[in-house]
Amino acid sequence: MNRRRLLSGLTTGTLLPFTAGCLSSLDGSSPDSTTTEADDPSDTDDFRRAVSVVAVDDVPNEVPVALDVRVVQPHATTEQTARLETTVTNAGDADDRFPPAYYKGASSEGGLLLYSTRAPDGPDPDSGPDCVGTSGKSADELAWTTEGVGPVQLEPDESTTEELLVADDPTTVGCVPTGRYRFETRYAVGDPEDGRTFDWGFTLRVEAGGRATTR
Repeated sequence: MNRRRLLSGLTTGTLLPFTAGCLSSLDGSSPDSTTTEADDPSDTDDFRRAVSVVAVDDVPNEVPVALDVRVVQPHATTEQTARLETTVTNAGDADDRFPPAYYKGASSEGGLLLYSTRAPDGPDPDSGPDCVGTSGKSADELAWTTEGVGPVQLEPDESTTEELLVADDPTTVGCVPTGRYRFETRYAVGDPEDGRTFDWGFTLRVEAGGRATTR
């Protein structure tokens, strides 16, 4: 199986304000219940979050694609950001065009953000969350770039990956609050008019301390 990074199709858009949980207009997210808690920000030195993938949606049998997400860096600390990796595989018998499985967006009810490492508005990938030592809430609205990401051509059984940074949502209280977070996107293989379009998503769990499960 071949793998390659998505490197093309990125176009710069404009900055628009979005409130927590309303970033869904960018990637097709829909509301789903999440449980989070505002964590005590007072102990900066001991800040540590463990991120796990606890559920991944199936892809409809009639659509020739396999989508997955896994944790590649499970811990967010004062010095590093937790990271995920999504994989798109052409499961059909012919070449086709595929967008990334997930590029960026907010959890369905706020509290957590995901950014591709290619996103121009993403956090510093080489440092910890900037909310450490604060209440986490630093803005009533969030400036969010709306650049488009084009698909790439994949041969049968060929795969492409996208690395995602796990970030705090500054429109909600709590610094990377613990709980479960649902992310969804509207995914289309080839031309969206072909009808090979479906909702796909996954659920993350954030825990305090060092426990995490990688997939």
